[in-house]
Amino acid sequence: MTPTDLQNKKVAILGYGQEGQAVLRYLVKHGIKPVLFDQQESDKFPTTLIQELDAQGIRQILGPECLDELEGFDVAFRSPGLWRLTPELLKAEKTGLLITSQIIFFMSQWRNRVIGITGTKGKGTTSALIYHIVNEGIKRSQFRSHTMITDHSQVYLTGNIGKIQPLDIIDELKPDDIIIYEMSSFQLQDLHFSPTIGVILMITSEHLDHHASMAEYQTAKSSIAAYQGPKDTIIVNADFPASENVGKLSKGNRLYFSAEHSVDMGGFINNNQIIITDLSVAKTHSFSVPTDTVPLKGVHNSTNATAAILASLIAGVSESSIEKAISTFVGLPHRLQLITGPKDIEFYDDSFATVPENTIAALNSFTQPVILILGGSDKGADLSPLTKQIAQHSNIKSVFLVGTVMAPKIKALLQHNNYTGLTKDGFADLESAMKEIKTIVKPGDIVLLSPACASFDSYTNYVERGDHFQTLVREWAKL
Repeated sequence: MTPTDLQNKKVAILGYGQEGQAVLRYLVKHGIKPVLFDQQESDKFPTTLIQELDAQGIRQILGPECLDELEGFDVAFRSPGLWRLTPELLKAEKTGLLITSQIIFFMSQWRNRVIGITGTKGKGTTSALIYHIVNEGIKRSQFRSHTMITDHSQVYLTGNIGKIQPLDIIDELKPDDIIIYEMSSFQLQDLHFSPTIGVILMITSEHLDHHASMAEYQTAKSSIAAYQGPKDTIIVNADFPASENVGKLSKGNRLYFSAEHSVDMGGFINNNQIIITDLSVAKTHSFSVPTDTVPLKGVHNSTNATAAILASLIAGVSESSIEKAISTFVGLPHRLQLITGPKDIEFYDDSFATVPENTIAALNSFTQPVILILGGSDKGADLSPLTKQIAQHSNIKSVFLVGTVMAPKIKALLQHNNYTGLTKDGFADLESAMKEIKTIVKPGDIVLLSPACASFDSYTNYVERGDHFQTLVREWAKL
């Protein structure tokens, strides 16, 4: 699909988040005036924004029932926050509405130069690391010939991460450019194109408040691999069955990575080394990278670094350039981020951990005494494995439960699993929890915010929650 295909069509944009805004900019740039749909009421939009849209001649249909007004439209660009299987969309589709999206529009034209990354958690950090490695390889001209990378390549980081939206750059892209695209299940769900290089990280129970079931969630991820051809490559986390199931859909080369066992083609972690096995598809031989080269704590980060190494090798970056680039990588905010606080106490902001699997990974990163902050809103995830892990970790000295929704459930599970450390609940917010933590914390302790839950009971998103935690830590340090 191109802008020409949309001329003289009645076009809708469904949702006005980051993607919806990018689609609007692109369509207006090409002389197309869509109608904006959003399920929020008009009073939720700033008056200046409404005035700006009116000035551009962009009509708005707003409110919870807005999708009932889709009759008569030819094309609708769906934003990721709108579930693809929403009944109103399915009904409109039956009457002839073509439902597309930014990622469909982009990938239909650019799939051959895309490294796509998906997974329940870790895709942001992994995408940023791949971007960093590939970019550094181009700067140093340290890459192999006859690969995706050339001297003329420019690398873009897009999708859920980064400041760039795909349709903001599509008109400026040159033939040798490379796109690192973080892809969520919401974006992949109705995509019929797969990237040249696909990376599948851990797939576990997440967004079951949005998807109907784990099976549907796994199916939604499948486009990362299902449309690959024989010359494409899929890189799969071999430690998660759901990830392997999606990877098997690829008709391309399959590489695997693991933190738990060796693999014949791909990479694995052993004796504090990331070991890359013989990769004929990448025209490189076995080599290893020390895990302490990765400037991020935890086995899970070393595991994701293994995936990033494999993707970068397939793209053409040299082995020596990869190791240099990894050592200079700075992690993303709110992902097990060390925050400067009072002396002799370490504070980690892991607000991005909105599922139990990521909190388990964070806990496995420490041997020092940990004061753990858990809680938030319910995403439908099974918290039993997490509470079992907490009970088995002798270094978790106390658990502070924040929020009214999940705190009682987590407390009951901790009691069921015979957790013997201190459990404190009844905290409405992080501020009240931190005041209580001050009364028990000792030098050498770690205070870890790794909630295992969404933030929507008290915060707009995980960023706002993490920012508040960091503010509280810095205020504590000033006392």
